[in-house]
Amino acid sequence: MVDLLAAGIALGSIYVLAGLGFVLVHNATGAVNFAHGDLVVLGGMTAAALVSALGVSPILVAVCVPILMFPLGLALETFAFRPLRTKNFSAAFTISIAISVIVSNVLLLTLGPEARTLAPLKEGRLQIGSFGVPWQSVLIVLLTVVMVAFQWWLFQRTVLGFKLRAAAQDPETARLMGIPVNRMTSVTVGVAVTYAGIAGVLLAPVVLLSSGSGSSLILKLYVAVVIGGFGSAIGAVIGGLSLGLLEVFTASYVSSSYVNAIIFALLFAVLLARPQGILGRTEVRV
Repeated sequence: MVDLLAAGIALGSIYVLAGLGFVLVHNATGAVNFAHGDLVVLGGMTAAALVSALGVSPILVAVCVPILMFPLGLALETFAFRPLRTKNFSAAFTISIAISVIVSNVLLLTLGPEARTLAPLKEGRLQIGSFGVPWQSVLIVLLTVVMVAFQWWLFQRTVLGFKLRAAAQDPETARLMGIPVNRMTSVTVGVAVTYAGIAGVLLAPVVLLSSGSGSSLILKLYVAVVIGGFGSAIGAVIGGLSLGLLEVFTASYVSSSYVNAIIFALLFAVLLARPQGILGRTEVRV
């Protein structure tokens, strides 16, 4: 039971990091980025390939890969999301699907069709009395806590965070206040893609990743953020942890074949009972 709980919290923590990035992109651009799952896979598979090719420490790669993801996020916002920011929802939806296809095919062409995994960042188990928890799970949870705290500090306690939130919430007023909206939006998307890269590095030792893994992952992330409340960072935390625990316990006590069915049944039940999600707000139209 302890192992299952640790595995569920660890997997849920990865979903939290990826989900926070998903929410950041939506809040900053208004777009639902269906390429986010492939960006997570990109981070994980790149890390696994670098460790395999160079023989370096997984920890070194875990530091370097997210740094490389930030400029990728800047480029995506500048050349993909920004031109469509004022267009309709269909245009933004289409470009995110296009990015997803491009990323998955680049992975297929460069790294091949075989699934890849990454060695744990730390081997062994942490003994707590008579119980033992894998160090990998402990590191995943600790890093997630640090990254969630960093995001809260950045957006709530810094001048840059004020500008980032202002640019996302009311771009026109932010421009009148002298805030460079385009630059702030680019930084937000860069941070979001960096979070995707970190989530990918943490996910690679847990599951096998292939070029086609992004499509199933983005569906799970979408479920997590909808359950928690679309656009809510705290909701992404609640939804991600809930999804990770549900997935692990379902695979262990029912069958891994039914995991996706049960996840979407939960989504259906939540939408029936509370369409705006657990922490979402109800919009009143007049």
